[in-house]
Amino acid sequence: MTFVLGMGTPPLGVICADTRMNMRTPAGGIDRNDTGELDLSLRDGSVLNIPPIRRKIRRFDWGWAAGAGSSHLLNVAIFDHLADAKVHEANDICSHVSSAVEQRGDAIRSEFTNPDPADRVGIICLFDDGSRFSVRQCVVGSEFHQVENADYAMSFPTDVGRGFSREWNQHASELLFVPENSTGLWELARRVAGIIHAVHENSASVSDWMDLILMVRQNQSRTITLQLHARSSEVRTADDSWIAGQFQRI
Repeated sequence: MTFVLGMGTPPLGVICADTRMNMRTPAGGIDRNDTGELDLSLRDGSVLNIPPIRRKIRRFDWGWAAGAGSSHLLNVAIFDHLADAKVHEANDICSHVSSAVEQRGDAIRSEFTNPDPADRVGIICLFDDGSRFSVRQCVVGSEFHQVENADYAMSFPTDVGRGFSREWNQHASELLFVPENSTGLWELARRVAGIIHAVHENSASVSDWMDLILMVRQNQSRTITLQLHARSSEVRTADDSWIAGQFQRI
């Protein structure tokens, strides 16, 4: 399970996820916590390459995506598909996600001895079209759907309950929209960390570690991308100078 958050406005794009990834397989519960690369052979003869770190969030030519859901392997397959896909506008993304699930979903589900019928997989994508940042949320379960034209999206693990996720969604607009300056960015990092920490405290599947991406549009031709990887419990109470020091420009 994963918590993922995305936000897009003309000058600012945000995507964040917790960073731990655990996998279970019929072979006896392989447990990989962001340590080492793994090539996993599927029963249909194909191979999935699981990168060594930060597997829930990935950079693409068009922006960023973070995976959420109970099938981490399917997230990896979707990311591989998106890496090769031609994405010209935000609405292209969910079509490619749907294609990836159709092509690889059955093979991946066959790896699990007792697949949960409630299993679902979600991708939140941050798309940069050069003039504004847009968020798309694609959810695959018993049926496929996408959330279009949203300023923000959050995907919660199922074990926190609907009441918890509904409450945080209601307050998201107050929490996420901040002044467009450096002080506002550091405050945004604290607020996002506060949300992740709350989810971590209420979910057995979400890590305290967070991976936060900020894309800041300085003008029409220049975008600065910043990345923070730290514990949400530390970020949510930290001062501006500490948070600024944790960000790396990438």
